[in-house]
Amino acid sequence: MKKSILFLLIFCSTLVYSQSEGTPDIIRGDESFTLMIKVVDSKTSQRIDDTEVYLYKTINDQYIETKSTVNGIASFEIDPFVEYEIRTCHVDYFRSGLSIYECNEGNEILCTYGGRNYIFVAGGGRDKPNAILKATLALSPVRVGSLYELENVYYDLDKETLRPEAKQELDELAAIMKRNESITIELSSHTDSRASNDYNDELSQARARSCYDYLINAGISSQRIIPKGYGKQRLLNNCVDGVECTETQHQKNRRTEFEILTYQPLSCQPSLDVDFAIKDLKNDSDDYQ
Repeated sequence: MKKSILFLLIFCSTLVYSQSEGTPDIIRGDESFTLMIKVVDSKTSQRIDDTEVYLYKTINDQYIETKSTVNGIASFEIDPFVEYEIRTCHVDYFRSGLSIYECNEGNEILCTYGGRNYIFVAGGGRDKPNAILKATLALSPVRVGSLYELENVYYDLDKETLRPEAKQELDELAAIMKRNESITIELSSHTDSRASNDYNDELSQARARSCYDYLINAGISSQRIIPKGYGKQRLLNNCVDGVECTETQHQKNRRTEFEILTYQPLSCQPSLDVDFAIKDLKNDSDDYQ
């Protein structure tokens, strides 16, 4: 079962029916309700206009409609008894999205996954809940010179071997680069502070090469990737040589990042693609049966 943000039972019982405890009928409602998506920049939290927001039915990936954000907002009228996928596209940002799905065996409660800052407000009674679900999607900007940490590309101590979760992250990077062939990147890998500079420089270069080789085998041209090891030059914390740190703190530094060297935006088209998807977003078909 996916991690989820419930259309909260406690929240609904106080806002839907102030004189009762709330029921599954009230939580889910009998009528359509409004889904309001706010799209913001993940770094500045500023609202993003002219973002295309796509609505799909999950059951058969059926495209429903597109709305473009105004003052960062796009709204849809949705059926509380239908599961949905929401996706975004803006030429200057990575694609994002969220899921709305059944998460209770009795079909009593809908859940969401992929956004943040959810607010569910309802009132008006059992037959017409007049419900509004507000969700925020934070988009990561795509710009030449931007540096991104690959979320799950970490390494064991003294190793350059890719973990299974690292391969999944690199598969997503490969998919993005296949969709937009103008993107070229520097893959930069890093070590923690332990051992000598020469050793760490060599180890980090081997880590970058492991990612490079994986992307080449995934079909990305070698001319689009520069692998570079930075040793322990770019630590993310104060775990410098001689400072006692936990293994978790050291692990944070044993990472791979990528910097965009060239990028030409593509025009937006309706798509279920998500760039660097939140890992539980529409990845378990059993949740949609």
